[in-house]
Amino acid sequence: MFLLAVPLLLPLLLAGPRLLPESRDPHPGPIDPVSIVLVLVAMTALVWSIKSVAIYGASLPVASAFVVALAAGTWFVRRQLGRDNPMLDVRLFGNPVFSGSVAANLLSVFSLVGFLFFVSQHLQLVSGRTPIEAGLVLLPGLVVTVVAGLAVVRLARRFRAGQLVVAGLLCNAVGYGLVMVSGRAGSDLGRRPRSTPAWC
Repeated sequence: MFLLAVPLLLPLLLAGPRLLPESRDPHPGPIDPVSIVLVLVAMTALVWSIKSVAIYGASLPVASAFVVALAAGTWFVRRQLGRDNPMLDVRLFGNPVFSGSVAANLLSVFSLVGFLFFVSQHLQLVSGRTPIEAGLVLLPGLVVTVVAGLAVVRLARRFRAGQLVVAGLLCNAVGYGLVMVSGRAGSDLGRRPRSTPAWC
């Protein structure tokens, strides 16, 4: 499945260094190995605890991992606040515009990834489509996403960023609502594999 991306990525790897403009900090700060380790520990422990509690339920190791994640994350934040040139300026999250943008982006990505996961399962396990067919069904949505991403650049010159964010979230809500209401009508029940129970 992952080999499908190779024909698209090879031209990018070859032409990207020549065609894409370079973007980097002209005065990067020093590498902070301690902060990097703290981030790795916090994220690893947090993800492991979430996945483990979802599979096995609450337990002492899961609670311990969550405490480790919380301690490492707190240490990381305090370390960034005490440095003259922090690896991540956590004070930015005190800015409502920045924190609101991050929250909106996180909500959008979280809902999109969850939607793509479940709708791909639905197309294959309920509608009986092959993985290639399921991918082709989702292709128009990808095209619309690319077009909307290009169009919003021009719209940002005419409308405020807050208005565009709210409009985007409302479009997401309407789209997910339509899928929730009419999703069953898109199931080709006649193509359901025989091994799939009827209640699916």
